[in-house]
Amino acid sequence: TDPERFQELALMVAQDGAASPELHREVRLARAREHFAAGRYQSAEGLLRPLAEPRDPVDASARLWWGLSLQATGEARAATQAFESIPERAAEVGLAQALLADLNLRAQRPRRAREHAQAALRSDRAVGAIALGVLAAVTELLANSNLGSVFASLNARPFWYGSQLPIF
Repeated sequence: TDPERFQELALMVAQDGAASPELHREVRLARAREHFAAGRYQSAEGLLRPLAEPRDPVDASARLWWGLSLQATGEARAATQAFESIPERAAEVGLAQALLADLNLRAQRPRRAREHAQAALRSDRAVGAIALGVLAAVTELLANSNLGSVFASLNARPFWYGSQLPIF
């Protein structure tokens, strides 16, 4: 998006007394997405917080982006709560479940990660497949790092490799 043009449109909507609350919400959500895309996660989180607090199903998109902003700023617990607050009937629930699987896997809770990945797969097959792919990639990474540590600590290492240590 063109930030100057977007800013101009946002000012026009803000000055228009006849603009609906839904239009104000959409402008705020679009502005927050722009901040997120530019890497300004804290400002995106600040813009999204008032939109994410109401408990209407309409706010599921705002809660999803709010959770993404919280995750990007390093607030994993708050991001988990934001993703879990998305209702089951919302269209964004599949992506939220996939993100919850990722957060749980990073927190070293594989059982909960698997449950959320399965829930993502049940709600939306495409998103669930992405979640399972991420879980498989992380599992492969963990397996290789474990294998590297096993061979690096082997007693026969000096015999086989001399001073050269294999690193995976």
